[in-house]
Formats: sequence, structure tokens, C-alpha cells
Amino acid sequence: MSLAFAGHGLGLLAINAVSEESGAPWSEIMRTADGGHRWRSVFVSRRLTINAVAWTSTHLAVAATSGGLLRSRGGLRWRLLPGRQFCTIGFPGHGPGWATSSGALWRIRRQPSQAIPVRTPTPVAGFVFQTARRGWVVGPAGIAGTTDGGRHWHV
Repeated sequence: MSLAFAGHGLGLLAINAVSEESGAPWSEIMRTADGGHRWRSVFVSRRLTINAVAWTSTHLAVAATSGGLLRSRGGLRWRLLPGRQFCTIGFPGHGPGWATSSGALWRIRRQPSQAIPVRTPTPVAGFVFQTARRGWVVGPAGIAGTTDGGRHWHV
């Protein structure tokens, strides 16, 4: 279980928790250490929209924002790695993560959090990766799959 939250002033959109006792919901990023009974603010920005958050492990979280990636060890302090707007982000297992930005797919390295563009046969509206190598993207041209981490795609 992992706890993270993304919001756009619309209230709670999704929760994803590190454990039953520890997590963080946010438009502003907040953290709980007692299962949600008490929350405290750990990151506030009037410039950024937080679109999605993924925990790469129980200690490292990465957020997709309107101004790049936010990175945190333990969820207490967040550091912005400025760049393009990212809409979604996910980390399957122990490999790299994946994110979308303006119809493009990006591979996200964990250490340091770094985005690398990945060629796809269609503009990307969404993605699912089971492992670092096996995943699918969906877009206007349909669904494409990869078994080698995005080097080759099968439509």
C-alpha cells in the first residue's frame, strides 16, 4: 500500500499510501504519520499544480507537476527538479518510472530523478507498465506494447 494524493482544487482525487499509518494527501502536500488522524503541511506552492504522485519505494516519492518533477525522501522535504509539465507518473517494481507530458512518454530514472524521452508509435494518452520492460501505451492510433522498455513497440 502507498499513500500519495493529487488534487486540482477539486478535493480528494486519489490516495495511495506507504503504510496504514503513514501517507500524504495533496494539492498542497501534507503528511500523516498516524493513519490520517492528524496531518501537517510539508510543501506549499502557489506556482505549481501537482498532477500525480508515485512512491518509488517506501522512502522515495516523485510528483508530476506543472513545472517539472518534485522529489522527496520520506515525504518531509520536497525538492523541485524544474522542467516540463508532467501529467501522470508511475513506478512499476524496482525499475525506472514512466511519465507523460504533452502526449509524450518519458522514462524516469530514480537516482537522480531524471526524465528521458521515449519514442512511441502514437501520442500517449495513458500508459501501464507491469515491469521496467513490459508495458503498453494508448493514444489516438490505438494501443502499442513493448517488451524491451520502450526500445521497440508492437501495435
